[in-house]
Amino acid sequence: MNEVICERTGIHFECYGSGHPIVILHPLATDLRSMNSWIEPIFSELPGFKRIYIDYPAHGYSRIKDGTKTTDKILEVLLEFLSQELGEKSFSMIGFSFGGYLAQGILAAKESQVRAICLMSPPLKLENRALPTKEVFKQDPGILSNLNPDIAAAFEVLMVNQTKENLERFMNEFQPGRELADRSFLQSDWRTKGYHFSFHPFPPEKTYPQTALILTAKNDHICGYKDHFGLLDHFPNGTYVVLGNCGHMMQIEQREKVTLLIGNWINEIIIE
Repeated sequence: MNEVICERTGIHFECYGSGHPIVILHPLATDLRSMNSWIEPIFSELPGFKRIYIDYPAHGYSRIKDGTKTTDKILEVLLEFLSQELGEKSFSMIGFSFGGYLAQGILAAKESQVRAICLMSPPLKLENRALPTKEVFKQDPGILSNLNPDIAAAFEVLMVNQTKENLERFMNEFQPGRELADRSFLQSDWRTKGYHFSFHPFPPEKTYPQTALILTAKNDHICGYKDHFGLLDHFPNGTYVVLGNCGHMMQIEQREKVTLLIGNWINEIIIE
């Protein structure tokens, strides 16, 4: 593992392995540990890939520049980082939740360099969204009562299967990054005024030739799943999956299925 803070951009990142680069972007309000903890085992039998886990600005150990108020600006920093670290090399991406939204912006800016893309529960720039109602399918007795109120609230919102096993994964993988997130930025008017790009990553008639895997969850009340089916119009070489019995945190609630699907997608990159 190589752990570095890029001086020019202030981006903290970790690298594992060597070969074709895969840039991996975590969800909002946590850090790269929410991704490498479960993605790294996928590569135990898949050599030939350099995994680059990034803490984007205001997350983990990546600082955010004064005056940054929009996701456009966050994207600019990431593009500068990628240009510095990868130059003109081709690369692939895995982006989860807000990380999947940033991946859409990177794809639009560096289309010729991107070989393949995996979007997990990604937000979309839409005026109207079709979101399912929040449900809880399973809750172990007393699981929320002994938690810190902030942790309990986050776990309750994000999970539809509120079990001890899922809580353990949440505490080990997701919560450490929550403690480092820049709450002042995340709770600023960025959320209402600067969250979406000023451009549309998927304008009408635009198609991307990249091998794409779009993972959604039928019980994801945060980003939904119905709206994402339209992404297949933009990805002729895309695969669209709706996972049942899980919400936004599919990698926790349906880990075996998610890792299998991503492993198959990686094998398609090898074939290419």
